[in-house]
Amino acid sequence: MRVPQKIKNFMWRACCNAMLTKQALVKRTIISDPSCDRCSSATESPLHALWSCSEIDVVWADRNHSGFSDFKQLVSWIVEEGKHIELFAFTVWAIWNQRNQVRVRAPAVALHHVAEIIKYRIACRVTQSSFINMVAAPSCELGQDKLRRRGVLTGKCFRNRRGGQGRKWLGFGFLH
Repeated sequence: MRVPQKIKNFMWRACCNAMLTKQALVKRTIISDPSCDRCSSATESPLHALWSCSEIDVVWADRNHSGFSDFKQLVSWIVEEGKHIELFAFTVWAIWNQRNQVRVRAPAVALHHVAEIIKYRIACRVTQSSFINMVAAPSCELGQDKLRRRGVLTGKCFRNRRGGQGRKWLGFGFLH
């Protein structure tokens, strides 16, 4: 899987139920209510928070299979079916990141923008580093403009070592 190490680590934690979901926080007696903040109708487990919550339907357009008992089973199904595992990994990481930003009341991308941002990043082979230096490629300019008009992408011009201009994009520093 060609994704940054932090996303591989995140996927491993999700598969091992080692994420700090509300279910895990209740088990450790840190909080008392395990219900999901988004839908308030189910216990927030890794599978629920990243896949089966009704509030994240806007992210998962093709979620026609939902009979999984845990996140590890979901990942196994995605691999067996030949789905795009990198796209899946980036997307669940973005969902979790957005959830955490909302929980601490920090600026966060709207859930309905998550899927298009991730598809854009995968298409342009943009990885999730702390800073991303990207010279606009002709095939990706339309995508950048579309996302920028919607207020999803923000960036500053910079000069690279050769004196050319490019853009510096801040990881997932997107504002809605």
